[in-house]
Amino acid sequence: MKFKKLFKSFKYILFFYVPIAMVVLLFCFSKYYDYNLFLAVMVMLSGNIFLALFTQTSNYVAEKYATEIKSRYFVYQNFTDCFFRGLAGLLEIVFYTISFATNLSSLVAGYLLLKTVSIWQDKDNYNNKKEGLHTAILRSAIVISLLVSLVASYYLAKYINGV
Repeated sequence: MKFKKLFKSFKYILFFYVPIAMVVLLFCFSKYYDYNLFLAVMVMLSGNIFLALFTQTSNYVAEKYATEIKSRYFVYQNFTDCFFRGLAGLLEIVFYTISFATNLSSLVAGYLLLKTVSIWQDKDNYNNKKEGLHTAILRSAIVISLLVSLVASYYLAKYINGV
């Protein structure tokens, strides 16, 4: 895999997150602006951007140096791939943050259980070491997204209690 594909993936990330960041910045000039809500949104957005860059770089390294036959690529192949996977990641962080801020962390536990069960269904790639590396990257991303959500939920809870 060429380094150019990683930069192409970063370009897709830029095209996905810049419009979202612009909408967040426009929010700063609205009458509904609140500092705690803004901090919560910025923590979620910056955490999601970090996760996108982290997972794409890690997946690139795993794909580049894997000795096994490649079953599928995890680096974004086109903008549609980036859009839907980025949107899913952003919605997950928003879901985690709202659940933590409203003391409904059992929803997060249930969602993570469903997510784990869906991974168990893929028995075809059970012994594929390349897939195992990507699973480890996914687990790391889940832990990071939960930590980002906990930080963002602190500010969101302050906003909710202040309203």
